[in-house]
Amino acid sequence: QHSIVDLLVATAENLSKHAKPYFTAEFGGAAGAAPLANLRADFHAGIWSNAMTVNAMAPMLWWFDYIDHKNLYSEFMPLAKFVEDWDPRDKELKTIHTGILNKEEKGKPDRPVRAVLLHMDKTAVNGWVYDTKAALVWPSQDAMPTHSKLKLTLSGLTDGEFHVEFWSTATGEILRSTTVTVKDENTALVLPDFSIDLAFKLRATTNHQIRFDHTRTVGLLNICVRNQINHQAHD
Repeated sequence: QHSIVDLLVATAENLSKHAKPYFTAEFGGAAGAAPLANLRADFHAGIWSNAMTVNAMAPMLWWFDYIDHKNLYSEFMPLAKFVEDWDPRDKELKTIHTGILNKEEKGKPDRPVRAVLLHMDKTAVNGWVYDTKAALVWPSQDAMPTHSKLKLTLSGLTDGEFHVEFWSTATGEILRSTTVTVKDENTALVLPDFSIDLAFKLRATTNHQIRFDHTRTVGLLNICVRNQINHQAHD
């Protein structure tokens, strides 16, 4: 079964072939709405997966009144914090949708984990790692999954030292930061334990690259996210 993540990533991949600016305007649910757990999953997974594509702006859940009734405006703020220190313009952007396997798991895992990666060039990657079942149906509080001992392999990077920040998609806070070394254009990230998802930023610390400057000019995506918050708050 395909989730909203598969649809948004595939849409971005197909539209990017035309070498024209584009964006996904609205998404989620179905013609007759959907169970609330599905809408919740579509909403969260939609805004985070879209941020790892080459879309020009953030999309909006079609069932916007669900966000208002459930007072889910705070969902936008962690993403706004995550993107506020980077500007996606004038970058060699490429999205990769890949699977992750626990090193102790064999065969098909019960709750597969995947990642949507946005390579901005050979020195910078943003990523979103997610539980595929939670992207279909938001789990109840007493049925939250747990993922541990996961490694994510990244390739196509410049050799050298990179700084990594792992982010909470619930709070917009940094969970952990570390450094990794890229050799032969490859490296492996040891992911923190997580439940539904987490995000990360990887940046080269060599070749005149710097660690994260959280006071930089806000990027286009962040502007769109904040505008959605303001627009809905006044509707």
